Amino acid sequence: MKWSFLALAGLLALSPLLSAQVDPGAAQDAEAERKRLLRAADETAALQAAADSQTAQLTSLKQQVDDLRAALQAAQGDLASLKGDNASLRETVQKMEAARAEERKVLLAEVGKIVADSSSKKDADAPAPAPKPAKKKAAKAATPAADAPASAPDKPEEGYDYVVSKGDTLHAIAAAYQDHGVKVTVADIRATNHLSRTESIHVGQKLFIPKK
Repeated sequence: MKWSFLALAGLLALSPLLSAQVDPGAAQDAEAERKRLLRAADETAALQAAADSQTAQLTSLKQQVDDLRAALQAAQGDLASLKGDNASLRETVQKMEAARAEERKVLLAEVGKIVADSSSKKDADAPAPAPKPAKKKAAKAATPAADAPASAPDKPEEGYDYVVSKGDTLHAIAAAYQDHGVKVTVADIRATNHLSRTESIHVGQKLFIPKK
């Protein structure tokens, strides 16, 4: 009985080989199936490699997106800071322009007063017209000595005295006098006051503004 069972198991084990030898078509089908399975395995491996590559690319793209988002947030912060700085700078410029306008207003008023005072003083100092001589024979005037010099005192240059205030520049001073009809330039002021082209003026400095 035992022998019969072992023999039956051996026959069952040898049956595929016997059937392959007996049926050549079955052997060909088995080989084709093996090749198909091998191709399927290769295709599966290729698909898996492609999937892994795409996963790596997606991970890299996600990192790039995160970096770009962080850079955008930093740029937005810088832009907000620049807007704040720009607003502060604009406010400072407006204050400076207002202060400059006020200084020019004061300068114009001061120059106007100087010009007006100078004109009034000139009118007050003008000599009265000489009376007409009486119609009588005038006495013979004494003849001056031949060696007596006939020199007349030098006529002082006409102009205005100006004391430099805070914020004044030669350009602003010249422009203020020009606004009041005095045709004077920065070069005229420098030449009259012996100022070099690079020399600056200071508060309290006395300048003579020539009248042209």
